[in-house]
Amino acid sequence: MKKQIFVILIFFPILLSYSSDYELSAGTKGNRIALSVINSLPIHIMDAELYIKSAPSWLRFDVEAIRIPYILPNQKIREVFIFSVQDDAINKKGNVWFTLRSSKGVIISEHSIDLYTSAKMCISKLLTIYPNPSNTSFKIPFVINKASRVKIQIYNVLGQIVRTLVDQDIDIGKWEFEWDGKDNDNFFTPSGLYFVVLEVVNDEGWKRYSSRIILEK
Repeated sequence: MKKQIFVILIFFPILLSYSSDYELSAGTKGNRIALSVINSLPIHIMDAELYIKSAPSWLRFDVEAIRIPYILPNQKIREVFIFSVQDDAINKKGNVWFTLRSSKGVIISEHSIDLYTSAKMCISKLLTIYPNPSNTSFKIPFVINKASRVKIQIYNVLGQIVRTLVDQDIDIGKWEFEWDGKDNDNFFTPSGLYFVVLEVVNDEGWKRYSSRIILEK
């Protein structure tokens, strides 16, 4: 679920700093932080810049700075930062610092926001399998947003089950299993294209996810 966050940033002749907490969903794009900047000073602010001073590595902002040509006394302007959250950012917490500075580099005001993610806010899904292609084994990460019955199977191009890797009850969270390239009889499989299929069953129903992998030897 995309998140839209509204923040009011009021600046005086002193530095302001305060925080709020917001929960995000991993793997989402188009999240927005809307900052309203209010000039309560009796002077014009010319050629200011609103920029991201620091942010967690699991967030990706479309832009890191926004130029503001001028802000009149008592004027309120609104700027928006758009960002995405990495797929594997589960149970993460971080702080984003926004800074407003003048053209001379003088800090006018700052604002911090605490952002965090949790598995319950995510969509159960299969994450990026790695390495892919591989000549040995594959790491298969996935996210479960609630306790579920989980099955992971490897299929060949003929639609035949090569290996049942997982068939068990799994709790909420991010998990990772490894396929060693062997079939159910513990023999190494030949090179080629395979399909990893994740099935999740809980009180919300049945869901199925798949991804292609290439085994090279």
